[in-house]
Amino acid sequence: MMESVRLIFKQFNLKGTFKSACRYGSGHINETFLIHTKEKEHPNYILQKNNPNVFEDIPKMLQNIAEITDYLQIKQPKTQKLQLFKSPEGNHFVIDCNSQYWSAYNFIDGVSYDLVKNEKQAKEGGKAWGNFLAQLIDFPIHKLHITLPGFHDLRLRLTQFHEALQTGIQQRVDNNTALIAFIRSRENKMFDYQQSLFCSEIPKRITHNDTKFNNILFNNKDHYLCVIDLGTIMPGYIHYDFGDAIRTVCNTSLEDEKNLHKTNFNLSFFNVFAKGYQMHAKPHLLAQELKYLPFSPLFMAYLIGLRFFTDYLQNDKYFKTQYPEHNLQRAKVQFQLLYEMEKNIETMKGIIQDIL
Repeated sequence: MMESVRLIFKQFNLKGTFKSACRYGSGHINETFLIHTKEKEHPNYILQKNNPNVFEDIPKMLQNIAEITDYLQIKQPKTQKLQLFKSPEGNHFVIDCNSQYWSAYNFIDGVSYDLVKNEKQAKEGGKAWGNFLAQLIDFPIHKLHITLPGFHDLRLRLTQFHEALQTGIQQRVDNNTALIAFIRSRENKMFDYQQSLFCSEIPKRITHNDTKFNNILFNNKDHYLCVIDLGTIMPGYIHYDFGDAIRTVCNTSLEDEKNLHKTNFNLSFFNVFAKGYQMHAKPHLLAQELKYLPFSPLFMAYLIGLRFFTDYLQNDKYFKTQYPEHNLQRAKVQFQLLYEMEKNIETMKGIIQDIL
């Protein structure tokens, strides 16, 4: 694999001489590599093999990233941010001998976290995603392609879930009747929430759509540098971004924690995240957006848990796994987190009302 990565690096004709490569990050979808160059005066790079099973039109996905990164470079020229490089042919990708698409980025020397350690990190996370919204508020939304149709559409995800119950691995279905009952008992409430978004004249914004905490880079003093992993950027609702961020920021356990007693909802992190978020986002938020914001973390935990469990029933075709029950455990964590959120929803509403 490393020889293949070296050849891809060479095809991009980037500055510097290839020295070494190693796998980088903890993403579920793409394969990512950190490239070290031999010369100190030349930067290191990120090479990413994009997953064709997720992105049906990778050139359009990369075009979205290029539009956003170019826009942010003009708007904030002195801050660190992602840069998407072109091949000598002028494309934002090169294609390897297996017809796989690769993209190349600058390497930003920061740190990311899978688990929030303190309130400072939580607040900085809120500032990062609030600023992301604010910086792109005037971006011409029509320039972006819908690269993942139905990505956060619960109707689609529930349809896939019910199909998996019929066509998935029967033993996995039979062994998880309690989990299936949990999902079904909340279907209508979650579906009604999303329909309310669709019917409330809430505007589409530029949304990241994968606002996990580990998609923020921090410096060594835990101040945020920038957000990364822009492959899912599309028009969407801010509730998807806010809710997805909260489900990782306020989860007291890792996403695949095997001891569910460790999975709880950290209300103090929710409070400081919301305070950080409003510092940049508040001037741009409408009353009808705020109305539906508190429930968005519950919706996203349900949606992501549903996707993990559906993939498990279908023999793990979508998300990368490390052991046979990996997606099942991920689903259980999300549903345990949802259960804890349900106990705190009234307090969450009060916090949003007071802060935003």
